Amino acid sequence: HKVPSPSQKPTSGRRSLATSRATVQMNTSSSSDDHVADIVFCVLNGVALLVCLAAAILVVALRLHKKIVYRLCLYQVLAGIAFATVQTLQIVFLNYDDKSPRVYARLCIAIGFLVLYTQWIKVIFATCATFHLFCFAILYKNLKKLEALYVVTSLLVPALFAIVPLITHSYHYAPPGC
Repeated sequence: HKVPSPSQKPTSGRRSLATSRATVQMNTSSSSDDHVADIVFCVLNGVALLVCLAAAILVVALRLHKKIVYRLCLYQVLAGIAFATVQTLQIVFLNYDDKSPRVYARLCIAIGFLVLYTQWIKVIFATCATFHLFCFAILYKNLKKLEALYVVTSLLVPALFAIVPLITHSYHYAPPGC
C-alpha cells in the first residue's frame, strides 16, 4: 500500500494505516519535544530568578539603593524576580492530565494574568528608568521627585492591560499545559 505524500489526498475515504502511524509518531514526538522544551523553559527561568535574587541582594548589601539610579535598577531587578517566579511556577502544568480541569482552568487564568502583569511591569519600569536617565543625562534635570510616580505607574498601569483578557475570558492558553 502506497503512502500518499502530504500534498496528495488519500485515494480512499479513509487514511492509510501508515499515514495514521506517522501522524501519531509526529504528535508523540512533538508532545515529548514540547515537554522537554517546557522543562528547559522552567529551569532557565529558575536560573534567572536566582541571578536576579543575587543582584538584588548585592544592591542592598553594598548600599547602592541610596541613589535613585540604582533604585530604578533595583525596581527592574525586582520586576525580573516577579516575572521569573511566575514563569517558573508554570512547571505545575507539566503533569497536566485533564482529570481536574476546573482546578487547572483557574490556575491557567491566574498564571496567564500574572505572566502578562509581570511582563508589563518590566516594560513600564524600563520605560520609567529610560525616561529618567534621558532627563538626567541629556536635559541635566534630576527628577528624584518622580520616583513615587514611577513605582505607582509601573504597578497600576500593567493591571489595566492584564485585566482586559480576564474580562474577555482569553487567558485559557497562557501557560504550557493550558
